[in-house]
Amino acid sequence: MTMRLPSRLVALLLLVPALAHAEPAATVAAPSQSGALGLLRMSVAEVGTPGQLRLFLRGEFFHGRAALVTATGSHGDQESRLRAGLGLGVTALHGLELYGGLAAAASRNRRICADAVEGGERCVSEPGRTDPEVAKAPIALTLGGKLVFALDAGFSAGAELAVIMRSSESSLVLDPRATSGWLSGLGGWDLRALTDVPARVHLALGYLVDHSTRVKNLDGAGPASRLVYAFAYGMNRSRARGALGLDMPLRWRGLGVRPSLEYGVDLVTGAADPAFADFGAQSCDGSIARPCRHNRDQHALVAGLTVQWASGIVVGAGVEIALRDVGLTYGPPAAPYNLMLSLGHALAFARPSGRAPLVAAPPVAPKLPPAQGVVLGQVVTAAGSAPVDGARVSALGRPHARVASDPDGSFRLDGLPAGDVTLEIAAPQLETVRVVVGVVAGKATGLRVSLRLATSSVKGRIRDTEGAGVAARLYVRGPVTTEVSADDAGEFAVRLPAGEYRVRIENEGYLAKEVALVVQEGQPSKDDDKIGNEGKQSEDLDLGSLQLRARPTVARVSLVDDAFRFAPALQVQPDPDGSEGPAWALGPEAEALLDELVDLLLRQPEITRIRIESHWDRRTKPEQAQRLSYQQASAVAEHLAGLGIARERMLAMGMGNAKPARVRSGDRTRDGRVEIYVEAKLAAPGFDDSPENLR
Repeated sequence: MTMRLPSRLVALLLLVPALAHAEPAATVAAPSQSGALGLLRMSVAEVGTPGQLRLFLRGEFFHGRAALVTATGSHGDQESRLRAGLGLGVTALHGLELYGGLAAAASRNRRICADAVEGGERCVSEPGRTDPEVAKAPIALTLGGKLVFALDAGFSAGAELAVIMRSSESSLVLDPRATSGWLSGLGGWDLRALTDVPARVHLALGYLVDHSTRVKNLDGAGPASRLVYAFAYGMNRSRARGALGLDMPLRWRGLGVRPSLEYGVDLVTGAADPAFADFGAQSCDGSIARPCRHNRDQHALVAGLTVQWASGIVVGAGVEIALRDVGLTYGPPAAPYNLMLSLGHALAFARPSGRAPLVAAPPVAPKLPPAQGVVLGQVVTAAGSAPVDGARVSALGRPHARVASDPDGSFRLDGLPAGDVTLEIAAPQLETVRVVVGVVAGKATGLRVSLRLATSSVKGRIRDTEGAGVAARLYVRGPVTTEVSADDAGEFAVRLPAGEYRVRIENEGYLAKEVALVVQEGQPSKDDDKIGNEGKQSEDLDLGSLQLRARPTVARVSLVDDAFRFAPALQVQPDPDGSEGPAWALGPEAEALLDELVDLLLRQPEITRIRIESHWDRRTKPEQAQRLSYQQASAVAEHLAGLGIARERMLAMGMGNAKPARVRSGDRTRDGRVEIYVEAKLAAPGFDDSPENLR
């Protein structure tokens, strides 16, 4: 019997909305294929937050050729199998998870398929075939529980007990004879507790008492039909099981992302199937009809990726590859591959009080030395009390007393000496704090820590064109929205967390302008069109002087029929160059007009795009005029971008010298000019982001 992997694997993920408040985004474990919290296949030593309810859907798909039955001169059989399940899990108490789920499967087997004389493919069943082409497996109900304890240095351990009850072949009534069950020991190590590596190692060892072969009586069925039935119904024998897993809880654009890898081994302990005696060690001859496959061990590798949204929805996808099958005497072969999909939603129906510690003492108190105690706590954000995942909690002066907070922000620090202990709590983009905790010997002490966003001091000065201070209002938009006033001397200061901001500066007597600001965590930065203080090592970011131009008594820029009118006209200043031909420059008059244009655009956000057309002098060759006019239009766009107009709102076009100015004076220098038009705008006024609507 041979196995081949398909050339393409395609997965489709569906999202389903939920009707309850959800857990915040974090790299939490999603339900495994059994229903317990874990990786895609294996269960892990993790149970979730007390009061958390998890709903999940899961599925597996396989399609391939020659997976079960083969014959000389044919393509073998065609096998397709779809498994699906739904269920729920709940963390009833600290360290205790209960779960349950329903599962069903359907498969289709066509055999034996070979090229037809008339063309195409023809599939013919062997004489005496008793299995249907399409088989529906009995419903399976899984009920289980898991108890987990947190140990020192990021280690955890637990045990899991579950039963699987299957219905009879002809009805939905559960068949007690086919009830199976397993008992597993679980272990885990979170490397983040002692290192900077965002990885976790998982181990599961257990034994499955499997009575699934009692679902259907296969007496009288031929070997091929028995094999197909066993594959379709999932009929296997009792076996010892082991799995080793690795996952990496990461953050990406506000999402919890967790790649994972699992290696699983099963060792069959049940009796061999006498119907396949010809395939055993004493009778096999190595041919396709009777291959020498009489081993009891089975190996598989699972690679997956789990993503969690802020709404609490968790989506997982992966592929399981069969590395080695058991011999036919001990069960059907595994699918060469399985596409695995899961969709879950974590709901919190019991939230802790903001004044009391979230984490209470575990049901079984640890036996501590008389002079030691334990700290149980939670790390949350100061704004909104959102749990902080992966915060590092360490006891100063004790190198090995360091742990990372769980996705719900909870942590446990064991083995602390009685008395006052200083804890340091640190997390990315949040301020590091130190707190003194009174540890009581032989008891658990509760603690709740709120971390504020890490901020940098941003300061600067507003000046007019003469260098005098201007009292103005600054409206800041970005990760936080705020406003600040510059005093009569033009001085201002504000504290901002890391991120990208837009800062609009306004004073009724001056033209408004907007600048881009980048505040980096730990060190400010400066880009081409972003204000900052490059290379400064302290947390203070000095923007220097920001200049405002006085508003003219009579407006010189207006909008008429989607065309901006400039008085005087917006023109270039020819500057002959012997090697490159005429060059251009924006003079003080043009810069003043563009300052007025920026003020007008900032006050009319419904204009979503403008078109900048640059025309050149007729004395220049057409190809050179085309190049120079495009450079001129781009320079105008760059100047406007520096004054706060987003680049995506501008289209720069070089028109060359094909469209001279309509003047009779004969002055060809008037041909060089810049015209600006409205390219696109909202059909009706939408959201107004003017400063008065940002307060």
